[in-house]
Amino acid sequence: MSVFKRVVVGCDHAAVAARGGVADLMRKLGLEVEDCGTKTCDRVDYPDIAGEVCRKVNEKEGSCGILLCGSGIGMSISANKHKGIRAAICHDNYTAAMSRKHNNANILCLGARTTGPDVISEMCTTFVNTEFEGGRHCGRVEKLMSPKPELKVTDSNPSIIVVGCDHADFESKNAVVEFIKTLPNGPFEVIDAGVHSADRVDYPDIAASVCQKVASTGGRGILMCGSGIGMEITANKFNGIRAALCHEAYTARVCREHNNANVLCMGVRTSGPDLHKEMVKAFLSTPFVVSSDSRHCQRVGKIAEQEVQQGKL
Repeated sequence: MSVFKRVVVGCDHAAVAARGGVADLMRKLGLEVEDCGTKTCDRVDYPDIAGEVCRKVNEKEGSCGILLCGSGIGMSISANKHKGIRAAICHDNYTAAMSRKHNNANILCLGARTTGPDVISEMCTTFVNTEFEGGRHCGRVEKLMSPKPELKVTDSNPSIIVVGCDHADFESKNAVVEFIKTLPNGPFEVIDAGVHSADRVDYPDIAASVCQKVASTGGRGILMCGSGIGMEITANKFNGIRAALCHEAYTARVCREHNNANVLCMGVRTSGPDLHKEMVKAFLSTPFVVSSDSRHCQRVGKIAEQEVQQGKL
């Protein structure tokens, strides 16, 4: 039984076929579906689609959204710039369920190039059928949705890396800190923003601390929690931060090439230490691609415009 009454579906040109399948599935599950396209393979800018879906989700109570692009990363960054939105990029049933149970996500973001159609169907079904657990998670969701201080973010010191985690597994964070020091494309100056024990903390507090340090140093950030979802949502609420939740080296590379991500988010319960190392290495060694037609610059620029527009609301 769906916990939502209505779902708004949207995609860019990389996910047209997947979007059609998702819309059909939602109708079969009995939800009212609003399909925002795109419906051709002509290039579009993902922030435009994300913005339309976010507006429609916010317009009507009981609505959720599903956004698809090549990796899901651009959609999740863009969607989380909008007030009232908690957009979770997921890659399996576990993360789809956790995004609802712990983060009360109201938009699911998926990668059509990174996830097969059967898994996409399973995640969408899980997402719309899973209740928010409430309890201690209520306070964390309130924190991640609270107004954020204005940050002036530059990429002036890419050799500075700020690393932070919640209580889910601080030892994984420690291993990442030590690994960064061994990378051949360094040396990197690593700032360890904690935590340093298994005592419970609220992930929005850690995300805020890391984002503020990224802004003040001109460096880049790495955030870790159980699924990585809460960190990614919170970090993207800060202007100038483009936080990408990744699950393997491919998406860690693409988030730099296409989205100019300056914060990498990882789940300690969804990927192991070897994958963490591969993702960190890809993230820290990959430049932003300034293509001949400047399409990636244009899309990142549109995200910045969304930040300005949302700040006026």
